[in-house]
Amino acid sequence: MPIVFMKVSGRISDVELPNIKAGLRPVVAEEISADEADARLKPEDILIWGSRVTEMDEAHDVDLQIVIFAHDYPSRKANLEERRKRIQERMLCESGGRKAYCWIILAPTSYGTFVV
Repeated sequence: MPIVFMKVSGRISDVELPNIKAGLRPVVAEEISADEADARLKPEDILIWGSRVTEMDEAHDVDLQIVIFAHDYPSRKANLEERRKRIQERMLCESGGRKAYCWIILAPTSYGTFVV
């Protein structure tokens, strides 16, 4: 399950935020799905952790920061730059032309659910 950290500035309103979030999940699912058997993603497979920029953050001039953590499947590594570019292009309409960035970080991962 990929995790998307989405940080937004105060210049993105509470009215705009749901549209950005709703647009992000299917875009990320499609663009980082991988050829490996367990790496075909649906929008509900994408976990979004969101927050607002505070005075502690350094990227004050960026309105939308998207950082994606996902497993480092070989098929993702093969064209990672193209995947990132497509996410950025597809999210342009959702962010209203504001300054934004996307950073994809691949690493060995393990995910599982359990009941407590």
